[in-house]
Amino acid sequence: MKNRLDDKMSYSIPEIHQLILRTTGELTIEVAKAVKAKEVRIVDIDHYALAKADERRFHTYALDASSNHFPYSNNYFDTITLVETIEHLQNLGHYLIEIKRILKPQGCLMVTTLNIA
Repeated sequence: MKNRLDDKMSYSIPEIHQLILRTTGELTIEVAKAVKAKEVRIVDIDHYALAKADERRFHTYALDASSNHFPYSNNYFDTITLVETIEHLQNLGHYLIEIKRILKPQGCLMVTTLNIA
């Protein structure tokens, strides 16, 4: 039986470039497989998380995304995944402007966050 995610992700582009924010790599591996990512970049402010992602051989970059610009060109990423990130940001407006800048016009943005209710 096919997974619903498999059906929705079957359109993936052969040259997918993916950016994952705030992760140690567990979810990253699954998402990268689902979209058949050619390249995965991980950005986080947490050095422990980046060390874990480095161990998994991901390209990592330490960044305070609330106030700094992402070191990527405009319209670079096909997919951006925000893993429990937005609830930690001090400047959500700056962050979202940067996400829009580096995500391709027809790109996919996936956001996960905690349910604090």
